[in-house]
Amino acid sequence: MPFCVANCYGSCSKKSEIDTRCSWCLVRNEDATQVLFDCSFARMVWTNVGLQEVDSGGYEGSINDIFRQLVSVCTPDKLALIALICWNLWNRRNRWVWDKVSTSEFGVQSTEVNMLQEWRHSQLEKQKHHATSSKSPRRWQKPDEGWVKINIDAAVFIEFGCTGVGSVIRDWNGGFIRARNQNIEAVYQPREAEAIALKETLSWVKEFGYRKCVFVTDAKALADACKTVQGRTYFHSIVSGCIDLFKHYDEVLVEFVHRSANAVAHSLARAAHSMSGVHEWVVTAPEFISDVLIIDSI
Repeated sequence: MPFCVANCYGSCSKKSEIDTRCSWCLVRNEDATQVLFDCSFARMVWTNVGLQEVDSGGYEGSINDIFRQLVSVCTPDKLALIALICWNLWNRRNRWVWDKVSTSEFGVQSTEVNMLQEWRHSQLEKQKHHATSSKSPRRWQKPDEGWVKINIDAAVFIEFGCTGVGSVIRDWNGGFIRARNQNIEAVYQPREAEAIALKETLSWVKEFGYRKCVFVTDAKALADACKTVQGRTYFHSIVSGCIDLFKHYDEVLVEFVHRSANAVAHSLARAAHSMSGVHEWVVTAPEFISDVLIIDSI
């Protein structure tokens, strides 16, 4: 061992001793099993959530052995609950050790319950998305007679510090009417960008007097939110603004489609980052979307 390292090691070992006891109960040496299962605090949490078999030491061995036993006997829902409790117990331990922030057993439980509810909600949303996606159009389709279809999309360019918005209007014969794109000098979260694209497009289209309009997006969260706005986030406030604009139309629909059925709007949004401000095309489409329009019409 080099002299400087040995000297440093020797001086450190003389001046400080590392306390290996549990940082909360100060009874046993701290390891993963102690933190998650054997500490008095952990036992209180397991008991309060109704998992007395964990609290009573019903599982033994190393931490890996315990998890193997749990996986072999617990239902998926119970395993999800156990995983979240373990995560919150470990997170609480770190907050106490490093920041001296103490969280009660109720705080650990409430955090775990909220996380479990969010996880279950996300699983349901995935199932709904899968069911809806299997039914959603994968190719552009003409609207019913008397209607116009407006495809919209947004693209976020973090490297350029901007967001592109694209919209295209076609009639019930599939004919091109108008297109528009806009470079917004701000970076948004993807679903916020999609909501802003819809709001900008609603404001644009209402000036032309179309009474029956289908607005098409490949953002399912946006299409769903337009049916029932529930939430207080920035995204939901934008959607509320979109719904306020519906009053300018006799009939308006917001539909979800696959990206492949929204290719023209996607191309317009992607092109916006190399432009400035707003660009609009009437009757004659720009060359960079001509091929995509032809493919949609086949």
